[in-house]
Amino acid sequence: MKNKFNYGLIGKKLSHSFSPFIHEEFFKAQGIDGEYELYEFEPNELKNKLENIKNIGVKGINVTIPYKEDVINYIDEISAEVKSIGAVNTIKFEDGKAIGYNTDYFGIKETFTINNVKIKGKKAIVLGTGGASKAVITCLKDMGIENIVLISRNPEKVISNYKVDNYENLHRYKSYELLINTTPVGMFPLIDESPIEEKHIKEREFVFDLIYNPSKTRILQYAMKNGVKCSNGLYMLVLQALKSEEIWNDIMIPEGVVKQIFNTCLKKKNREKNLVLIGMPGSGKSTIGGILSKRLGLKLIDSDEMIEKKVGKSITEIFKDGEEIFRNIEEDVLKDISMEKRCVISTGGGAIKREENIFSMKYNGIVCFIDRDIEKIFYDMQGNNQRPLVKTKEHLLKLYNERIGIYREVCDITIDNNGDIEDTINSIMKVEGTL
Repeated sequence: MKNKFNYGLIGKKLSHSFSPFIHEEFFKAQGIDGEYELYEFEPNELKNKLENIKNIGVKGINVTIPYKEDVINYIDEISAEVKSIGAVNTIKFEDGKAIGYNTDYFGIKETFTINNVKIKGKKAIVLGTGGASKAVITCLKDMGIENIVLISRNPEKVISNYKVDNYENLHRYKSYELLINTTPVGMFPLIDESPIEEKHIKEREFVFDLIYNPSKTRILQYAMKNGVKCSNGLYMLVLQALKSEEIWNDIMIPEGVVKQIFNTCLKKKNREKNLVLIGMPGSGKSTIGGILSKRLGLKLIDSDEMIEKKVGKSITEIFKDGEEIFRNIEEDVLKDISMEKRCVISTGGGAIKREENIFSMKYNGIVCFIDRDIEKIFYDMQGNNQRPLVKTKEHLLKLYNERIGIYREVCDITIDNNGDIEDTINSIMKVEGTL
């Protein structure tokens, strides 16, 4: 028999859960010999699975979608916050009993705090009416918000006497400063989806999406595009996990350890991101991508090469059928490429012309704008007949003027490529954190 402390997570779909990594980092920091396992099963198995987990000696479990409310029916005791919230995300097995808690509450509250969001007296929209929304509602109320509207596909549902409305009526709440998404819409792998349209984001002061995978959901990209302060659910996930450990082990985790584990988690998430190179034709993306991929030991993906492979024609030949046809193919290819993890991706110069491409690049990518002087680009391109849109220096300058603002707006970092190529590579690696 293993001499370990055993913990875990129950839910319906858990293959992409980040929770095991968080708890393993906690075990390292605290010197605990522990294991954190995933228990994935269907709703009709909840009662039996919970009993089995308790019987095999598991010390505690976390609970996620869709069991946060239903699990209350199968546990022996619930804490004060669960009585108020009506949902459980943490269970402690002690003396033959299953005791339910809700640590989501603490993670939600701290997310507002670290983002310096003033809550008291504001108005809030909460998307969704599931277990997570109940923790959000309780937290907002305790922090001084009374004016809360819940938006649901099932507006007939009543929660804690709060108003529930449907998505078609979101326009009625333009003056509501805070918007919190508690639905799974936009979660990996359905990254193209957003629970609401961009127009409903523009008026807000703060947008909080409880989803953490991807780190930049469509709704968060809408917020960033419109200059709205926003946050994903990673900090909340870390805080609720560590609060669970405090409950299971009867300890208090020092603030320094919390910060250490969160920073480690943040670095791991960043290490999963792609390096996406954007810039003008001839700016050096392909050359830089090739060197970076070898230096970092990462797969190199050239979007133009992928397009040619998919269609069986050269870029020049595809453009003869019309730029619109090329852009449609490019959009599909970039969407597929974006699902990769930790690659170097070199994009075509005009990929940033479509918003869908920008969403694809940014959802799991660090976007690097390779900035090169237009005179140098034209000089380097002399005699190159493989650039279908570049015919003359004047044409190149026209393209540059059309695109430069977009490059600068959508990139995460700008890299100067007017000097030695090694300096360019080192600049990317320093900013990205691998040098």
